[in-house]
Amino acid sequence: MRSKIRAERLVGLVILLAIFLSGPVTAQTKIQVVTKTITRKLEYKKDTQLRITAEKAKINVKGWDKNYIGFTLKLIGKHPEREVAEKELEHLQYYLKQTGNVHDLGNYFLIGKGTNQIKANLKAEYEILVPAHLPILINCKFSEIALENTKGRYDIDLEYGQLNLNQVEGEMAMQLVLSDVKSSDTNLILKGKAEKADMDFANASGTYKLENAYGNIRFVAGSGLRGVNIQASRTSVIFLAKNFDNHTYDLATSHAELSLPVQAKPQIKLTSGEKSTYRSFKGKEVPAIKILTTYSPVTIRNQVN
Repeated sequence: MRSKIRAERLVGLVILLAIFLSGPVTAQTKIQVVTKTITRKLEYKKDTQLRITAEKAKINVKGWDKNYIGFTLKLIGKHPEREVAEKELEHLQYYLKQTGNVHDLGNYFLIGKGTNQIKANLKAEYEILVPAHLPILINCKFSEIALENTKGRYDIDLEYGQLNLNQVEGEMAMQLVLSDVKSSDTNLILKGKAEKADMDFANASGTYKLENAYGNIRFVAGSGLRGVNIQASRTSVIFLAKNFDNHTYDLATSHAELSLPVQAKPQIKLTSGEKSTYRSFKGKEVPAIKILTTYSPVTIRNQVN
């Protein structure tokens, strides 16, 4: 019986090997790429604002020291047949206009009633270079937004996408749906509301007020952290402090575990409603960490150097 099983396995492995080896013999279809590039130099004054509305786009915003806004937009179509990519790229439109002190930028899909199903892969890529203190409003779907080395005011509304923050300073409001945040080395006054989001803040300074439902939050405190307020439902929260004793805490979770360093565990209070709480107060000048969750654990740990 064992020899029969071994023989069957050997036959199966031979068949799989034949399938893998036959793969490279078939010529791979070459994808044709058609690109339309728009480049502009946008004026910047004290009250200038930048407003971006995009769909299926990659938006990169970087800070620089020049006194104008550098703007490059690439409209890209991909398909094995170049004619199809060129023709269907016409469905991806853009606009660039100025009303008063507001620069409006964006892309959209223009599809008429008689249009057949789009076969090409269409997308937009933005490269925007901005002076410091420029207010930026971004409203996107199915997109990736990256802010790097910028300082200013931001209002971000993102659905089905990714938000990346690196060395960003200033004030930010964000609304996220089915979108994730990857953040590092920020110094922000941030208010965010999210649904089904994974949020990761590394070396974060400033103040953060976050709401999230059905997701995860990981927060690593920076040396300039002044306060955190998290209210979440079915969202696990992990907070890493440089030193647990350097913060004031107001923690509560219901129907889930509250995990703290050894020195704080004896002070956790349990209630009959399956709620765990921990509170400590060290003075108004000490950064306050407030976390409230339901049906999701809260974990506080010291950072490991």
